[in-house]
Amino acid sequence: MGLLEPIEENERAVLDEIVNSKIGNRRARLRALRPRILRRYSTYRSHTADLASLPASNFAGVDRADCEHCYDQETTPLSLLKKAVAGVLPSSNNFYCPLCGLGKWETFDHFIPKSLFPEFSVLPRNLIPCCWRCNHLKGNRWDAGLPSAVLNVYYDSWPRQRFLVANIDFDLLDGASVSFSLIRRIRSGRVSRARLERHFEELDLGPRFAEAGASAVDRYHRSLALHAFSTRAQRKRYLRREAAALAAKYGVNHWESVVLEGLTNCNEFLDSF
Repeated sequence: MGLLEPIEENERAVLDEIVNSKIGNRRARLRALRPRILRRYSTYRSHTADLASLPASNFAGVDRADCEHCYDQETTPLSLLKKAVAGVLPSSNNFYCPLCGLGKWETFDHFIPKSLFPEFSVLPRNLIPCCWRCNHLKGNRWDAGLPSAVLNVYYDSWPRQRFLVANIDFDLLDGASVSFSLIRRIRSGRVSRARLERHFEELDLGPRFAEAGASAVDRYHRSLALHAFSTRAQRKRYLRREAAALAAKYGVNHWESVVLEGLTNCNEFLDSF
């Protein structure tokens, strides 16, 4: 299972409402296209376990333009659909982007690119709320027959155990240098380490996490100084409590929780007060 559950909207009803919001010849053409689009919806549902094997689109020309217009032109039904899709993000994690966890969601990614599969432009299960950076980095690349480089938050079996590790070098004068790596073994039945690596590379998560991690180390150094803990053990307990709280809120592989765990093993940091 993925990190999130796709919304259970009536896909036919959503499509009909968006089509009926159009005017003139476009509405007439989309109504005529409706049976073909719905057949493709059924094909999508039957391939969620292996979207890479989804047959190529045969929507071209005016048909393609009309399908894309369903998403590109804002209408009340489309706004309601977007609001429903955004609702899959739990409020407990402040609606952070599920692909990176670095910032709050701002837009919607078409997991199967709209430019290549226009018939899925308003298919609810093909829309993923995410931040602009992740959406831009993921782009429109789609290699037929090969798993997507970016993991699907609805259908890919993300590891539930900790797979991310922070490696921290700390110097009181120069600050922190933070890098991230993946553990060697991923529990069977989950996505492979190789796919996780591709996801990290595609979304540039290593450098993005490293920058955020260095800033977090500085912030926690100042916080620990204010607490004036007198022993290394006290500082470790504080960091572990903070790490556990973040993991409970955002997940065990949230970058900041992982950084805090790394700090509990960084003697240069713990002894710098």
